[in-house]
Amino acid sequence: MKESFDDVREPDRFDDVKSDNNESLTSLGDKLREERNRQGFTLDYVADETKIRKSYLENIELGDMDAFNGNVYRRGFVKKYLGFLGRMDLWKSYDILLVEDISDKKPEAQSALGDFTPPARGFRKGSRKGVFLLLMTVIVSSGWYVWSNREGLHDEVVRIQEEKVAEQEKREEEAKLLSARQREIAAASADLASSDIPEVTLAVSSVDSGVSSSPVSVESDSPILTIKALKDSWIRITRDGERVFGGTLKAGAVSEVEATGLIHVIYGRPETLSVSWNGKRVDPSTEGAGPVHFVYSSDGTQKVITSDEAEALWKEPSRPVPSEKVEKEEKPAPGPKKLLIRASKGDCWIKATRDGKTVYVGTLKKGDQREMDLTSSIRVTFGNPTAVAVSLDGKDAGRPGTPGRVGRIVYETDGSVRDVSEE
Repeated sequence: MKESFDDVREPDRFDDVKSDNNESLTSLGDKLREERNRQGFTLDYVADETKIRKSYLENIELGDMDAFNGNVYRRGFVKKYLGFLGRMDLWKSYDILLVEDISDKKPEAQSALGDFTPPARGFRKGSRKGVFLLLMTVIVSSGWYVWSNREGLHDEVVRIQEEKVAEQEKREEEAKLLSARQREIAAASADLASSDIPEVTLAVSSVDSGVSSSPVSVESDSPILTIKALKDSWIRITRDGERVFGGTLKAGAVSEVEATGLIHVIYGRPETLSVSWNGKRVDPSTEGAGPVHFVYSSDGTQKVITSDEAEALWKEPSRPVPSEKVEKEEKPAPGPKKLLIRASKGDCWIKATRDGKTVYVGTLKKGDQREMDLTSSIRVTFGNPTAVAVSLDGKDAGRPGTPGRVGRIVYETDGSVRDVSEE
């Protein structure tokens, strides 16, 4: 017949259980007290040295183990106390007496059909009213924040718009410079390919051209331009509109030109050349990588010019129109004189330039206006084209761009308007 849990008798906790040598917890505690007194220790001193509470030490000496929370603490404190007194010989008796006690809690019999406890209820459906109120609170708070910071947000939007326009203009300027540079290189390459002058090292002197490999007579009063090639480098020399040399100056070759007239030189790779003008060393590479254009005059002066200036250097001057023809031609009607930009619908950042120089840059607040003299064509960049109205001498000049995009408009002196936003 199987026994149930109810038939198991729990022994009284720490009764005076006898060990094999007929010792109990009480008699062992008496021995510990006698040993402590013999060594002259007080309970306060032992508690301070062992870090065991004085009350626990008293319970050990009395044999009362119910004051401890768990058998692990009882065994640990007793063992530490024995070690302090040097009586580990008593641990064998304590080890027998301090056995694990049976849990006070009896196991509960499990019903095969359960305890008929109703299942826990799930989460209740949230209130729609609470969600609505929370949503409205968030909307109202956001609206209040935007309204209270509207001026700061507006300034930030304008700043971002200005930075965007400035960055876009910078990219366009860089693209134009790159395109101009590529055109110069292409023109130089075309001149080299189509040149009817052979690529020589200028080893043969030419009195007519003024280019020679030998030094020019020092008796000449005209300045001398000397070009020495440290490496192979393409150059072109023109004097008074006539080309005297165009080709590759080989490494080590020297070219000397007498400035009896205006000399125009194109250096393909200026960093590979050693140039002296009228006996003084000059460095054309300071103007950047080639090709670069220099002009040397018979009076001993020199200057660097742009490719556009070089292109117009040898053009024939326009012939005067006969007076009879001038009288017959009708004078063109005068164009508009005033350009007016008014911020009618909102704020707008604008930048106006004339002949490459800035006439005005800034933000027109709503209601502000800016008037400029149309003495020459004016290019205007509009950050917010839909916010402004533009007029020429009081006449509407049309919308300055596409909504949502930066507008770039050129206003000519004849009253014509050109949209260059895509250029």
